[in-house]
Amino acid sequence: MKNPVRSTGQLAQALGLSRWTVSRALNGHKGIRPATAERIRRAARSHGFAPSMLARGLRAGRTDLLGVCVPDLVDYFLTDKIMHLQKAAAARGLDVLLQISDGTAESEREALERFTSMRCRGVILIAPRMPPSPGSIPSVRIDALSRGAGRTVDTDRASALAAVATHLHALGHRRIATVAITPDNLYGTQRLEGLERGARSAGWNPARAIAHFPTPRDGEPWEPFQRHPVTALVALNDRIALRLLRWAGHQGLRIPQDLSIVGYDNDGLSALSSPSLTTVDPRPDLLMEQAIELLLQPKPARIRIQPELVVRESTGPAPKSKIQRTNHHS
Repeated sequence: MKNPVRSTGQLAQALGLSRWTVSRALNGHKGIRPATAERIRRAARSHGFAPSMLARGLRAGRTDLLGVCVPDLVDYFLTDKIMHLQKAAAARGLDVLLQISDGTAESEREALERFTSMRCRGVILIAPRMPPSPGSIPSVRIDALSRGAGRTVDTDRASALAAVATHLHALGHRRIATVAITPDNLYGTQRLEGLERGARSAGWNPARAIAHFPTPRDGEPWEPFQRHPVTALVALNDRIALRLLRWAGHQGLRIPQDLSIVGYDNDGLSALSSPSLTTVDPRPDLLMEQAIELLLQPKPARIRIQPELVVRESTGPAPKSKIQRTNHHS
């Protein structure tokens, strides 16, 4: 077989087999003797030949491609989510085709049109800004930044932060601060609403019990902390929480004896820090598993994933001296 092989028909002719037999073997279908299937695959590998997924999809009307549109991978902490999504898709025989948008609804629509033209089995949009729109291809929106009906899977950030407030209150904290959590996007708004809801359930006045700080700069005095003594900090994410651990060490503060710190994301480093970091696990594995399941279902639905509070060493009983100084604020 010295001549190049560019099609299933050419490979079948070279092997003296039917095109039907070769096609089924290359696509993993049953009904072909194992020895024959292995002979066909070995011959295909030797010629660097693989059947065209797109050509097969055009004939069948769809491929086994899963179109995934995401915004910036770093700012949205999507690395773990993409890994879990790819694993869940592979378990169902789907191959992931990734498109990174520029964070605008227009670029998301362009990606959706591209996936449709490629006969993708379905599309998953992570943190989309575009509203849901009817189309010929099934789609699921994950943690959408725009409101709307359709198939959606959301992380219940509000309940996660309510659990954080409950946890800190049970430890005796009465004056806490968020760090870098702002209401300028839907995610931040949901977290602040949840933290305030948890505070009210615990009997706090959120306006007095919760302060809001920006991220401290390394090596510089942190004026918000000096002006408003608190006993616990709730960070936007684990990356900032680990930075707070470093800042506290430079200030001579013991964690958690003098100050408790809570992160978000359950990053791989959060369990390895010293002390280990109390954080919120948003369950990206369950989030992506449910998104794939929802994509394959015929009816629209909305699913909410409940994150889990992971309590580690960075939270502990509030220091009594600071509680006495700030009790009049609660």
